[in-house]
Amino acid sequence: MWGHYGFITRPPGPDINFTAIWTLTRDGDGVKIELKGAHNKFPAYEGMVDSESLYQFYPPDPGPTMSNLTATQSFRASNAVTR
Repeated sequence: MWGHYGFITRPPGPDINFTAIWTLTRDGDGVKIELKGAHNKFPAYEGMVDSESLYQFYPPDPGPTMSNLTATQSFRASNAVTR
């Protein structure tokens, strides 16, 4: 997915890009949940399952810059859930 950071208007700033792949696998009486993908280094991102954070990213800069809106970071997180 992508979206434009609306506060940089002249010239238009780069798009905010992210890719997220959720994989759910039966694991005995529970489910193994895996989240992987990539995103820019701004803004903050979070992946949640049942109100619990599986992945969090906080940007190193307090606001958008041309470098953190064009840099990409890969990630991977997993958790086992038994209900």
